[in-house]
Amino acid sequence: MSQRNYPGTTSLEITDREITSIKIARKAAAEGMVLLKNDGVLPLKDGEKIALYGGGASYTVKGGTGSGMVNNRNNVSITEGLKAAGFDFLNIDWLQAYDAEDELESLKTITTLYSKTIVILNVGGIIDLSLMHAAAECSQ
Repeated sequence: MSQRNYPGTTSLEITDREITSIKIARKAAAEGMVLLKNDGVLPLKDGEKIALYGGGASYTVKGGTGSGMVNNRNNVSITEGLKAAGFDFLNIDWLQAYDAEDELESLKTITTLYSKTIVILNVGGIIDLSLMHAAAECSQ
């Protein structure tokens, strides 16, 4: 079989390049945030109860998706960040139910995807010619 190539590192050691990138990303994020309208609501007080809705609360997109996906060592979701900052959620049950439903739907998609995948053996290894077609079918 042919060897896979990885676009990122497989080392567990954090490099100086990664540390520099983390610092730049945090600075850019802080400088790039813009508040459009406040009406005295922000900043929230410590321990204030808030509600979050939507898929981005727990599964915050850290870059793009597909070819724009970012390969990083960890990612803090909006929910995790606000919880670490001391906020309580009024709708924790809703968030947990949403996450459970999302995981179930993802599992269904993966199961469907693999059930439609046909693997063809070739002299050079295994080539999967139908994976892209099955993925496109599942996303419709």
